Amino acid sequence: METIAILGTGLMGSSLGLALRKRGVPVRIHAYARRPEVREAALNLGSADAVFADPWDAVSGADIVVFCVPVLTIPKLAAAKMRP
Repeated sequence: METIAILGTGLMGSSLGLALRKRGVPVRIHAYARRPEVREAALNLGSADAVFADPWDAVSGADIVVFCVPVLTIPKLAAAKMRP
């Protein structure tokens, strides 16, 4: 496994990214967040290696995708924003 995509960089997504870092898991972390300031915070915090405004860009090439958004947002995010 080389890349993990985290969709949503709030408390849950950022905590996951930081936990992976703390444990020394050798993966690249891509993260998706809607707001620019949240993407910047994820980079500054070190919870992601790369951040994206488009979820497709975040999941492209990922070995695992973790949805860290409110449960009712998951179907809409998965269906509406993903390109073939």
